[in-house]
Amino acid sequence: MKLSKLLTASGIEYPRHLSDVEISSVTSDTRKIKEGSLFVCQTGTREDGNERIDEAYARGAFAVISDKRPDADVFVPDARYAEAKLCRTFYGQGIEGLHLIGVTGTNGKTSVTAMLRSIFDAAGEKTGSIGTLGSFSPSGEMPDAEGGNMTTPDAGRLYGILSQMAADGAKYVFLEVSSHALALKKADALRFDVGIFTNITRDHLDFHKTKENYFEAKKHIFELSRVGIVNADDEMLADIPDVLTCSARKNADFRASDIKYYGADGCGYVFSSELCRFGIASRIAGRFTVMNTLCAAACAVTLGVDPYYIKDGIWRLSSVPGRMERVALDGADFAVYIDYAHTPDALENLLITARSLAKRIILVFGCGGERDRGKRAEMAKIATRLADKVIITSDNRRGEPQSKIFEDILSGADKNSDHILIEDRREAIEYAVRRARSGDVVLLAGKGHEKYEIDEHGKHPFCEELLVQKAYKMR
Repeated sequence: MKLSKLLTASGIEYPRHLSDVEISSVTSDTRKIKEGSLFVCQTGTREDGNERIDEAYARGAFAVISDKRPDADVFVPDARYAEAKLCRTFYGQGIEGLHLIGVTGTNGKTSVTAMLRSIFDAAGEKTGSIGTLGSFSPSGEMPDAEGGNMTTPDAGRLYGILSQMAADGAKYVFLEVSSHALALKKADALRFDVGIFTNITRDHLDFHKTKENYFEAKKHIFELSRVGIVNADDEMLADIPDVLTCSARKNADFRASDIKYYGADGCGYVFSSELCRFGIASRIAGRFTVMNTLCAAACAVTLGVDPYYIKDGIWRLSSVPGRMERVALDGADFAVYIDYAHTPDALENLLITARSLAKRIILVFGCGGERDRGKRAEMAKIATRLADKVIITSDNRRGEPQSKIFEDILSGADKNSDHILIEDRREAIEYAVRRARSGDVVLLAGKGHEKYEIDEHGKHPFCEELLVQKAYKMR
């Protein structure tokens, strides 16, 4: 695309002194620059792209955009917003016809997007999804080595993925939209048909600093959405204006009533709104499943999906990877579940769900390094209150000393509870499996779908499912 067309169509004035050349890509990552790239200088928490301008030119960038350097080729008020607009324009042709549904919230994003995709697949639509589990188009999983493990990819990758999904025939795409992505304006050039806000509890305060900032970042999704849907049972979300509400406890636009829990076999309830009323049954255990399915069903009803397909799609989905996912152990008289719970609220909900499945709970958990330190003691307090035996261990320490993380966690543990520190996560898992008795539930919390462990040297392969199965065979 010609530079003049790219800038003008993105609402950026085209400096006449620049040659009108063909632009090969738009990026804020110097590693991805190629001949003819347009480089957007971003100021991050660790690096400043404005300090890499010479490197960008050396790698082949034709022009540089900045909001800090008036002497840059193109000077803009907000480089992050400019990058989103530029990427949207660069990949614009394919994205135009997509129906986008964005899901944000501390917990539940992955489950709700999975449920929505299952519903729309049941209805015969071609769908895609982007989130923590990766990117999936109608043709299958999309390789995403560049995307790392971000819930919402950076703008240069995000808009490219959407364009490819459109080329693959997708009509509906369901996106997990993180608070980081909303604060950093990655999605600001998109318009969602529906934006869903599942809940908000403590998380990512290392980035947002306060829960109020975190909330405001999440709430920004409604400025990008034609219709908003919220979990009105969350007090902070209940008073958001001009949105549709979901509730399992009070009057709302979408209501779950006559709720029944069936232990490990799932749950069911009656869904009702002004438009329709029907029964919903899910094979996914846990009280959180009610609100997750309710939000997904509310969105589908809002978009005109027949209740038959909503019921069918929710029932079809028997599990979500890394979310209360049971490990297959042939002949075992106890159960092991892997879950992504890494916040206080998620851990509490996980333990409450597990209590309905067994009398004795063995919990293995840790806290990530270089992340919100304040939640560590809080999680330990919840763990030692609700689990019968707690094994504190490592979980993606990154570059932070493990001893400091353990110190923070242990400060919140009930000293009279049955808890033990086993630094190596592999050993902690083996210890838990060896000590499980008939009827017990072993919970491995924190990693969920992740197949790696992160330390100061980077990522290393680490599959909890295989470790559990190996430990079981050695009992």
